[in-house]
Amino acid sequence: MMSMTGFGQGSASRDGHAVRVELSAVNRKNLDINTTLPRAYAAWEAHGQSRIQKALHRGRIQVRVEILTDNAATGLAFDAARAKDMLEQANRFAADHQLKPVDAVADLLRFALTVPDEQSAAENLRDLLDTALTDALDELLAMRAREGAHLAEVLAAQLDQLEALLREIDPLIEPARNSMIDKLRDSVQALNVDLADAQPRLLQEIALYGERSDIREETDRIQGHIQQAREKIKAEGPCGRALDFLCQELGRELNTLSVKAASSEINRLALAGKEQLEMIREQAQNVE
Repeated sequence: MMSMTGFGQGSASRDGHAVRVELSAVNRKNLDINTTLPRAYAAWEAHGQSRIQKALHRGRIQVRVEILTDNAATGLAFDAARAKDMLEQANRFAADHQLKPVDAVADLLRFALTVPDEQSAAENLRDLLDTALTDALDELLAMRAREGAHLAEVLAAQLDQLEALLREIDPLIEPARNSMIDKLRDSVQALNVDLADAQPRLLQEIALYGERSDIREETDRIQGHIQQAREKIKAEGPCGRALDFLCQELGRELNTLSVKAASSEINRLALAGKEQLEMIREQAQNVE
């Protein structure tokens, strides 16, 4: 089981160029990838996101890409011969047309300084970006796996506590049901009616009430959902959505159990189960 939160970073360098990729992940129902990188490297964004989509399934992923290049690797070059020729030509032209001669080196840079194409530079660093992303993904997945293992332990313990509440409820079901039936009989007797005449109708009402107040169906389904949750936690692959669904089903059954409870003690335990379920739900929302 994997957590949805985590952080990873990777770096790679060559010939004065250094690339750093950082990945940070937080909870989200679906996979949402947001990338921040220099504009010249925008063509790599779709490729990088595709790789992330193959590795991750849920969460909001922030991708930060930083490109560092030292001066020797910028590809900038000053052509002295070209600068001298352009200076002579520019000054002759200025003299012929009564213009001010070139008197600043900065004016020559547009002619004598060659700048490499940014797009070509980005293509040359594509393999470095891939290497850095691989390392960042590995680190992120390792962190999510560690947190996922911890979440699995916490969820397993919380499911055990919910199941313990069910065990407390089980021996109370039949006595509570019989007690309510006895109260129903006593209420009929207090009306001073002929029980011989009322017996068929009374038995019918008792049977109907007994059916409505029987919560074994709910406790059996709760037990089944708990077992399914345990299986999902132990299984390979994402299970967050499945746990979300099981939490919804557990909540529905606990609500019904609370309404149908035939004693205050069962109702108390049902409410305790709902509180326990909320803690389970909070943890499940962190699962991929």
